Amino acid sequence: MESRSIATFAFRWICLATWSLNYSVTFGGVPSIESVWPPAGQRGSEFELKIVGSGLTNAQQLMFYSPSLRCKSLRVKSDYEVHATVECDKNGSIGNEPFRLLGKEGFSELRTLRITPLPIVLAERGEKSSEPYPIQVPNATLCGTLEAGEFDRYSIRLKGGQRISVEVDAVRLGAELLDTVLTILDANGRILQKADDSSLHHQDPTLSFQASEDGEYLIDVHESNYQGSEQSYYALHVGEFPAAKVVYPAGGQIGTTVPLRYLGEVDERASAEIPKIERERGSFQLLRSRNGVVAPSAVPFRCSTAENYLESEPNDKPDSLRSPQNIPIAFNGILQEEGDVDYFAFEVDSEQPIRIEGFAQSIGSSADTRIAILDRQLQTLASNDDWGSHDSRIDFHPPEAGTYFLKVSDKLSKGARDAVYRIEVSRLQPKVVPFLPRPDRLSKQNQAIAVPQGNRVLVRLGVQRELVDADVQLRFVDLPDGVHVATSVIPSDQFWIPMVVEADSSMAVSGHYAGLEAKCQVNGEEVRGHFEQVVDLVAESADQLFQSSKVDRIPIAITPSMPFTIDLQQPTTSLAIDGTIDLVVSVERQKGFEEPVRVELPFLPPWVVAEPFVVIPADQERVTYPIEARQQAAARTWPIVASARVDTVSAKGDTKELDGREVASGMVELKIESSPFSGEMKGLAAEQGETIKVSCHLKRSKEASTSPTSLQATLEGLPNRVTSSPVTIDAEQTRIDFELVVANDAPIGRFNSLQCRLVGESKGQSVSFIVSTNSELQIAAPGKILRGANGSLLSPLEALRRTNSNPILEKPN
Repeated sequence: MESRSIATFAFRWICLATWSLNYSVTFGGVPSIESVWPPAGQRGSEFELKIVGSGLTNAQQLMFYSPSLRCKSLRVKSDYEVHATVECDKNGSIGNEPFRLLGKEGFSELRTLRITPLPIVLAERGEKSSEPYPIQVPNATLCGTLEAGEFDRYSIRLKGGQRISVEVDAVRLGAELLDTVLTILDANGRILQKADDSSLHHQDPTLSFQASEDGEYLIDVHESNYQGSEQSYYALHVGEFPAAKVVYPAGGQIGTTVPLRYLGEVDERASAEIPKIERERGSFQLLRSRNGVVAPSAVPFRCSTAENYLESEPNDKPDSLRSPQNIPIAFNGILQEEGDVDYFAFEVDSEQPIRIEGFAQSIGSSADTRIAILDRQLQTLASNDDWGSHDSRIDFHPPEAGTYFLKVSDKLSKGARDAVYRIEVSRLQPKVVPFLPRPDRLSKQNQAIAVPQGNRVLVRLGVQRELVDADVQLRFVDLPDGVHVATSVIPSDQFWIPMVVEADSSMAVSGHYAGLEAKCQVNGEEVRGHFEQVVDLVAESADQLFQSSKVDRIPIAITPSMPFTIDLQQPTTSLAIDGTIDLVVSVERQKGFEEPVRVELPFLPPWVVAEPFVVIPADQERVTYPIEARQQAAARTWPIVASARVDTVSAKGDTKELDGREVASGMVELKIESSPFSGEMKGLAAEQGETIKVSCHLKRSKEASTSPTSLQATLEGLPNRVTSSPVTIDAEQTRIDFELVVANDAPIGRFNSLQCRLVGESKGQSVSFIVSTNSELQIAAPGKILRGANGSLLSPLEALRRTNSNPILEKPN
């Protein structure tokens, strides 16, 4: 066997951001969506959508995550445009509904469609007109476009005393960072009201306006810096619906009726009946209406199992509080005045960790909360300002059971009538949430799975853990018949694993949404979790996310078959630490397909390295793929898998339809264990032009299972113009003697990269082992190296003594 060193190849176990494999469907036949017009649809109606993008020729279906939306028909106009007829139930949710476009070769990226209760008006005017667009329908959602340097103007006739509300959806559409400004003017162009951002809708403005007299009023919309493009869409809601307001309390206990106050210039009182929600999926929305006109945005509202507790003034000092509350509890209050500080007391009965989580910005409040935990002596034990947003959170480990105080304040000591907050205090429970890892936070890759008919693909599945230090079992649910995924386990010291998804050859090209469950055991109790994926839609950087969408199922597309399958042979022996093993990958090509196949090992254990890829030539059916375990590798068993695609670099035929499409082998186990050999080489020194004998003394481990009966030994890491021939040894040999030939012009110095490699075959598997690493070889000029009577190399001290006792000898350097 030819000796192959792969120490120079890149280290492949690295963080997710450097994954070389992109199993998401990004090849040419996968649809990509650039825009959707109109960006909104009316609840309880049937409407048309125009989708612009690329790769749309083979578009098959528009698939929503919500059962309240259905695509009734899809008509392909060109590779860049499709039209869809969509039906929405009358009881569907208000707000953003995620969807994907299914193509012949997979799913598009995720986009959202805004669902509104108001009729849709398409305010398309071709060339921008200087005349205002008249609003004929008193309650409507007007869809428009803001191009660079332009603004849109609308006109509406109002009676004196008539009040209208106006909202803009721009950033909330989830397409781009379109920061709009909303202005109301009178007929003479005098500004009456203006809004940029809002605490409720953040970058999207909202306002309420009451006409002082009968007449025409103007509504202007523009981007804050007059930026935009032909795809900068917005939805403008205008009508007599209730104005957008923050609500107090901003949450309630599931299964109860909660009295509410909507805070604005004038408080409005109401109540909300919160149904019993199973695994909160947004099935409850707090919606407002007036005279049968429903507001176009749901009010931010928390649903939890915790009982509500409303602040009672005075509560600006701990000694003013009533008896402490038992947890779980949800404290609700308002920082009404500048410098306002609120205190609450709660009781813990054990040292079990608890979570104190604040909600303010996320529920539309103007407050920027800071929370702190104090003991009975009023010493601060923990505090927090921001936790991934302007809201606060503390995971607190009580030093003892007893009473603790919660202090709530504004970061800048501000106050306002709508500075509502909600602090939920609960025991921190073990939690597992499976998800699809991605290369980086801003990436939309690796969010969908595409499985060719009769083939397999690799999927990475991760799990988020809280208070869980255990193996987690993953299981797909709601898989279509003909799709197979084995139940897998993520070990306690890992957060993701590779899994293989397989589709029967009899399956039709189609798309499905599947669930994923996780479960584990913590202190004898079963903990379960369900798939959850947060998809970033509008983000300026990894630290500034403006709009996202959360989904609870995984898109799986069955795509046309591939003309080949691959197989990774189960290793028959183990991989030794500081050794190599030759994995065997084979390909089975369909008749008529004669192209090379590029193979990768996308998942390798920590400190196991390999070439980035190998190619199976068109005239061959198998290839060996050597991998190497570094000294730092852990002795354990790991799952590994191979992936493959057509090697377009060396392909001779037209492989355009196959470009980027990948398949995978089945999963096999790789066992890593300690090397059966250790070795040592000492006193390596030679003079230029000299041939010396070098001995490597071997020790064999009785515990190791990988031990070939015959080995070929070679010296590696020799300096230039220094050579040594391979030596064959048997299973019992404990010493290897090499003949080292040093050329007359070999470099002089000390070289410490010398090592001995043993190459052999174990159980039919090619393996190698490295012993005596980092051995030093000294090369000197003729006459500069002194040896003892037995030929051994003298130490520097021994050489000096010998030189001093016999001055005739030339002193060594």
